Amino acid sequence: MLLYKVVESCKVGYRKPHPRIYEIVLEKLGVPAEQCVFLDDMGGNLKTAASFGIRTIKVNVDTSDFPPSLDVIIVCQSKLQSLVTTALTLF
Repeated sequence: MLLYKVVESCKVGYRKPHPRIYEIVLEKLGVPAEQCVFLDDMGGNLKTAASFGIRTIKVNVDTSDFPPSLDVIIVCQSKLQSLVTTALTLF
């Protein structure tokens, strides 16, 4: 089962890689860290997630060809779908 929750750093007062943001996400999901996969392009963020027992996948997203906008975020997220599908096969 795929769970989807939004945690906005500006609303909870923490941002990656602060450990508290990962705790908040796990609390909201209500599942053990070992059942989660975290995708990010920053090693420091992945390291903190892994310290909780969360499986991590480093992604490399090159947005240099796109103007900075919300559309870039949407494009990048759409590219991650296959990685999420692959990550789910780890369970």
